Amino acid sequence: MEITFKPNDVRVEPKHLYPELAGIDGVCEADDYSRFMLWKEWHPRLDSWVQGDGRMCNVGTLDGRPINVTLFFSVLNGKRICFYDACSQLVDWVLVEAWVEKHLCYAGQPKSDANNFHNVLSTLGVKYKCDEK
Repeated sequence: MEITFKPNDVRVEPKHLYPELAGIDGVCEADDYSRFMLWKEWHPRLDSWVQGDGRMCNVGTLDGRPINVTLFFSVLNGKRICFYDACSQLVDWVLVEAWVEKHLCYAGQPKSDANNFHNVLSTLGVKYKCDEK
C-alpha cells in the first residue's frame, strides 16, 4: 500500500496553491449537513456569521487513489473558521488528519468536530449569546 502526501507546504508559501489557508483562526470538521446545522444554531447567537467560499483539494493518495477534502470558510465575529470534510470515495482519516494538522492548524489553531464547535469559539474568545430558557 502506497501513501503519499501533497508536497505543497502552505505554511511556507500560503499564496502558492491555496491562499485561503493563510489567516485561519479556527478549524472544524463538519460535513455539509453539520455545517448547516451549526449555522442554524449559532448564527442567531453571534453578532455576525459571514459565509465564505469553498474548495475541494487533494491531500494525498492511497494506492494511487486520490484522498480529497472540501474546505469552506466563514467569518464569525471577525474570526476566520475553516470547515473541512473528507469527501473522496476512499477516505484515509490518518492521512486527512495529518494534512489538517500540517496545513490548517500550523500555528496551533483550535480544532474540533461539529459536536464540540463551542470549544473553538471559546478558545478564540468569540462572544456569543446564551440560550435564554
